[in-house]
Amino acid sequence: MKFTFLNEEFEYEGKHALDEEICTIRWCVEDLVIAMTKAGIEPTDENIDKVLANRFERTLQEMSIAEGWEIIDVIISNVF
Repeated sequence: MKFTFLNEEFEYEGKHALDEEICTIRWCVEDLVIAMTKAGIEPTDENIDKVLANRFERTLQEMSIAEGWEIIDVIISNVF
C-alpha cells in the first residue's frame, strides 16, 4: 500500500494497519499541579486557568509530536 505523509511517498505491505495505535499519552490537571508546584507556582484554579488559556493544549500537542518523532528515531536507531 502506498501512502503520502508531508508530501513524501511511502510504501508498506505488512500485517499491521497503518492507523493501528501504538501509544497514547494523556496529560491531566494533576500533571500541571505537580509541574507548577515544582516551579514554585501555587496551583490555584486561577493559575491553572491562566496556563490553560494560553494555547497550552495546542502547544503541548505540537511540541509532544515533534519530540515524539525524535524519540521514535532514537528507538529505531537503537534497534537497528
